[in-house]
Amino acid sequence: RYFMINVKMSDILNASEILTKISGYKVSGKYAFAIARLVREVEKEMQTFESIRMELIRKYADKDEDGELVVNEGNVHLSEENILLCNAELAESLGQNVELNANPLKYDWFDEIEITAGEAAALEPFMEIE
Repeated sequence: RYFMINVKMSDILNASEILTKISGYKVSGKYAFAIARLVREVEKEMQTFESIRMELIRKYADKDEDGELVVNEGNVHLSEENILLCNAELAESLGQNVELNANPLKYDWFDEIEITAGEAAALEPFMEIE
């Protein structure tokens, strides 16, 4: 049985890379399963966020006379005004609450793993409060 972890989308974005990193460390089985479950849940939310981000870029990007996105040097072009609008909607998405169907991480699991203070801070929203 899993609990729900309630975090903001920005927490997921900040911790995604670190969770993927620690999922590659050797830990005991019960920790490995819990970390793997959390990583899967985070990856699903990251895919959803990426879809939303791409929709916003398509919505706000400059388009040519054929309705195609204007691309300069490999980057989609947005006017300054539209960058602000796009960023505002992205910030709104990052502030959304997300429920992850996974067990929270526990502090003692990290006795086996070396992480930096910055990585620990990014993982804090996913930790069980004692």
